[in-house]
Amino acid sequence: MSDGDQAPGSAIKRFLRDKLAVNRAVGYMLITRGWQFFSAPVTIYLIYKFFGEDLQGYYYLFQSLLAAQIFFELGLNHILSLLASHEWSHLKFNEAGEVTGEQRALERLSTISRFGDRWYRLMILLFLPGLIFGGLIVIQNPDQPTSFWKFPWVAAVVLNAVSLTYQPRLAVLEGCNQVATVNFVRMFQAVIGSLVVWAAILSGWGIWTVAAANFVRLSWEVYLVNVRYRTMFKSLKSNSETDRFSWKDEAWPLQWRLAIQSIGGYFSSYFFIPVIDQFYGKAAAGRMGMTWSIVSNLQAASLSWVQTRMPEFGMLVAKRKIAELEQKMLRIGAISVSLFLSAGGAFVAGVWLLTYFNSDAANRFLAPGQIGFLVLATLFLQLSWVMHSYVRLFKKDPFLLQNVISASITGVSAVYFGRHYGVTGIVVSYFLISICYTIPVSSWLLLTHRKTIKPHDDTHTEHHPE
Repeated sequence: MSDGDQAPGSAIKRFLRDKLAVNRAVGYMLITRGWQFFSAPVTIYLIYKFFGEDLQGYYYLFQSLLAAQIFFELGLNHILSLLASHEWSHLKFNEAGEVTGEQRALERLSTISRFGDRWYRLMILLFLPGLIFGGLIVIQNPDQPTSFWKFPWVAAVVLNAVSLTYQPRLAVLEGCNQVATVNFVRMFQAVIGSLVVWAAILSGWGIWTVAAANFVRLSWEVYLVNVRYRTMFKSLKSNSETDRFSWKDEAWPLQWRLAIQSIGGYFSSYFFIPVIDQFYGKAAAGRMGMTWSIVSNLQAASLSWVQTRMPEFGMLVAKRKIAELEQKMLRIGAISVSLFLSAGGAFVAGVWLLTYFNSDAANRFLAPGQIGFLVLATLFLQLSWVMHSYVRLFKKDPFLLQNVISASITGVSAVYFGRHYGVTGIVVSYFLISICYTIPVSSWLLLTHRKTIKPHDDTHTEHHPE
């Protein structure tokens, strides 16, 4: 092939790399999110065709309650990834796939990985009974027999509990700059997961579909940790732990803040579906659940630009290259927010068209105006997330009180306005809280704490080779 034939492809690659900051890790995650967005209409159609409105409500209510596992993770995933990224700047893989490098960093990484394993094993003892019995209380419906959903619920929780044991090692992998490989596996996980969900729905599995999807996710996590990176974790296990890592001093000061904020995050997002279920029934909860699944997928896709760069950003902090960090994070954060705004606007327009042409599919979503408020609120929260992530790279978190107040107001508003003004009351109050409180306070805290970070920049004193 001549150079001229290669030019168009090369130009596209340069555009993606230089203009949109798309690397392999971002590319795989974008393919994953793209597949999820592509597969969502198929899933929605199958749910519409085979589930009915009440069963749709059960489906999304299951998912919103399973998301309560953040009560047990308590923000540790982010901490493990951040700590591992600092150690990985002094480590690498050898040809056999073992971790090698500075002994001190190797011992600390081994200790961090083992600590995560112990933490999550303990959390399972609380997760299983807590979520099983909590769900039995919340999901019960006098009009439906308990056997209809009880056993599928227990199966879904058990599978989630086993999956929880793999989360610390996945976090360590991402911190060790293996995001591209992790996202590559998750890409296949997403595709196969969707195919299994479709097959389960078509086969009449009903609400058992949730457990089937959880089983697929767990299978790929087992492969990634126990097969693909088996040598890595075996080499870490063979290293002795070190007393140079102090969870109390290095992890806990940030983790307890993240834990509270994670719990608050549940009440400011997933909490909407159970609230609507309690006031307006399974059908209304299903409409909110389906709409929220699309919005959250769009947000997750656009956040890929930032999330997959966090290990890289962590290494820049470890090397004290603050100016480079800020330049890259500002650019990538702007790309992320702009993409979500564009995609969210397209989603609102799509539902409006379905409504305009009186399509039955429109009845499975919220009204276009309600979706618009939800998209704008999520947009501002995404911008706030980027601000928070910058500061947390420095193992600081001044956002605790702000997030607790925001989550509390959002949760209380959801109950009050949801009860008196329906779904419109929930999404409008959500939007007003994000633009009138979350963004102004996040901006002020970022600027305040940036003053304490910037003086430590010593990039101007670096010696560059001739």
